[in-house]
Amino acid sequence: MGVAASYEVDLWSRLRSTKRAAWLDVQAQRDAVDTAAITVVASIASTWFQLGEAKDLLRISRHQVEINEQVLDIVTVQFRKGVASAADVLRQQQLIAATQAQETSASETVELLQYMLSVLIGKRPELAWQQTSVYASELPPAPALGLPADLLWRRPDVRRAYRRVQAADQRLAVAIADQYPRLSLSAGVETSAASVHDLFDDWVANLAANAVQPLFDGAQRKSEVKRQEAIVSEAIHVWGQTILEALQEVETALTQERQQTELLENLTHQLELAGQTYQRNKERFVKAQTDYIRVLESLQSLQGLERELVRARRILFERRVDLCRAIAGGWELPEPALAGMTNVSESRTAGGDGGGDTVNK
Repeated sequence: MGVAASYEVDLWSRLRSTKRAAWLDVQAQRDAVDTAAITVVASIASTWFQLGEAKDLLRISRHQVEINEQVLDIVTVQFRKGVASAADVLRQQQLIAATQAQETSASETVELLQYMLSVLIGKRPELAWQQTSVYASELPPAPALGLPADLLWRRPDVRRAYRRVQAADQRLAVAIADQYPRLSLSAGVETSAASVHDLFDDWVANLAANAVQPLFDGAQRKSEVKRQEAIVSEAIHVWGQTILEALQEVETALTQERQQTELLENLTHQLELAGQTYQRNKERFVKAQTDYIRVLESLQSLQGLERELVRARRILFERRVDLCRAIAGGWELPEPALAGMTNVSESRTAGGDGGGDTVNK
């Protein structure tokens, strides 16, 4: 029987640097998980507001169909009086058909976005938000940005790039230490097969120390040092570029939200003027003081602005999502349970795969 053990004396901190580099890799991957989580949350929020836009467009399209049918009644009466022409009646019928097509498209978008949202939150596709109101009455106040240094360190992608610099620096230290001799200690206890008691009674222990230094390696270790130096330099440049891009994302999000707010105010004012113009033209058309074309133009302008206002509002909310994403930090994520084949079987059963095989855990 025999027992042997060996231990390397970490003279040049080679082992400690290796351990430190591995731990920094772990932290960098945690930051990568946080970055992915922020991306998923931003995608969910954007899809949520797209669903709100589609719902509003569906509601507006239905209302516009009713308005256009009322105008058709007026045009038909004026046609019978000889004020309007048959072409005017056909134009108004065409506008009704176009508005109904927009209603159908909006209804399709509402369903598709609900399926997409279900998948994003980890559920099977379903219509779970048919009666749910999406938009808040107003955009909430902008989040506090804080100091630039705190803002940057809060972003997981910046932290990840910095830890990659640290890990590369530790591996450079490993490459440098690898050029020097290694000192290792070894000890052993042995006994013959004659008696197990010899292991404790007639044991022989030896302790040896030896230093290892390669005599010739073809400049391999020096080349490895240069390679690690290049990796460190690259990591530093990537870290600097990540910081610049982070600052750019914040400034871009602030500018876009400000400009979109001004655009939304402008569209609201245009909508008020378009509504007044349409009412005036409709009243004059009923009194036979103007032709139908003016009513049609003002009605199309009004309805187009209604739809454009809904889109602009959705873009404004997405600009806020972009801002929150640009300044977001990581959080403690619960460790997910390990997936098994039972999950696949349940999904196939719920969704109806149409196949004949059963997947069991």
